[in-house]
Amino acid sequence: MDWQETILSALRTFDGRTTVAVIVWAVYLGIMFGALFGYYHKKIIGSFVRALCDAKAFSADTARTPDEIGQEGNRYALRALKRRSGALRNLVSGSDGRYYIEGEKNMIRAGSQFKPDNSNLFLALLIAVALIAVGVAVFLAVPIIIDNFKSL
Repeated sequence: MDWQETILSALRTFDGRTTVAVIVWAVYLGIMFGALFGYYHKKIIGSFVRALCDAKAFSADTARTPDEIGQEGNRYALRALKRRSGALRNLVSGSDGRYYIEGEKNMIRAGSQFKPDNSNLFLALLIAVALIAVGVAVFLAVPIIIDNFKSL
């Protein structure tokens, strides 16, 4: 049996049972989606919050428009601000297209949740490739391990 057939047969489920391979890849995909969402949240949404902090927009009087803080092109943050709930909407206040971070509690939260760090897309992709390698290794090793236990 060639390697492609091995992969396809491992992903098939017979009589309603889930194979180990399906579980391994589901966990892998969950980890990857979580990591990518975390990266998106910290970099894209976080850039808007950091810009508000840098502009010292901490009250309605010092509120800034996205143009004033250099975030006019950050359509993802602007879309998130239009939702009635969500992490960004609970942190950022505003009206008439002017936004600010109100209250000391929110300022502390913005500083800790969106602080700049050295994470980058290259590192995220490197981790994804490493997880793929681990997933393939587990995918190929588990059937061998199970066969060895059956022969004991």
